[in-house]
Amino acid sequence: MARRKAGLIGDILTITSALPWWIGVILAATAYVVLHHYASLDMPKTNIGGCSKFCVSLQIT
Repeated sequence: MARRKAGLIGDILTITSALPWWIGVILAATAYVVLHHYASLDMPKTNIGGCSKFCVSLQIT
């Protein structure tokens, strides 16, 4: 019987589980720092041409 493909997350977990625990901690801390950097970036203001005043009033500033 063929094994079903686990996907990207399953592959990452499989590789990480074969490493020592302290490398997993370092990878988790690195992922946190990188993702936190991108999550805290401001969204660029874009021109929303063609949208009514109602659409503009719904935007969170």
